[in-house]
Amino acid sequence: MSSWLNDSDNNEGQLAIIALGNIGNDNAIELLVSRFADSNVSMRVIIVRALGRVGNDRAIEPLIARLCDIDGIIRSDAVEALSNNLDEIDKILLSCYLDGENPFLDPFKEIPFKFAARAADRLSIKVEDVISRYKALADRFHLRLAWCAQK
Repeated sequence: MSSWLNDSDNNEGQLAIIALGNIGNDNAIELLVSRFADSNVSMRVIIVRALGRVGNDRAIEPLIARLCDIDGIIRSDAVEALSNNLDEIDKILLSCYLDGENPFLDPFKEIPFKFAARAADRLSIKVEDVISRYKALADRFHLRLAWCAQK
């Protein structure tokens, strides 16, 4: 399988990554993480999605590291993968269309207050509750909140 992992130009490499995500043990996670550095964007997307399916705590740190990836697709896919372990409201708050589905927010893009207000309206909860949730999510997902002073 390791020779297939080195083949980023065809389906065998993609299938090997998907298979490792389905296996999900520590060795599979190590192999997936080792492929980040020398993979193209499309392969890194597949790696992030595979790590998101693992459901193993060892996959969390590599996904958190992807929140700072140079590519926005990788960052938002990492948010999606990490949101799989959250409650439904938090997952909705992290999605661009406030539906809990892809696409997910890019941690490099600031979340405006009006987005939080729209989320509160859509979820029928208080804006203060949404703000509180976003503050907690910002700490975990490196989100930028327009209404908070940035560090």
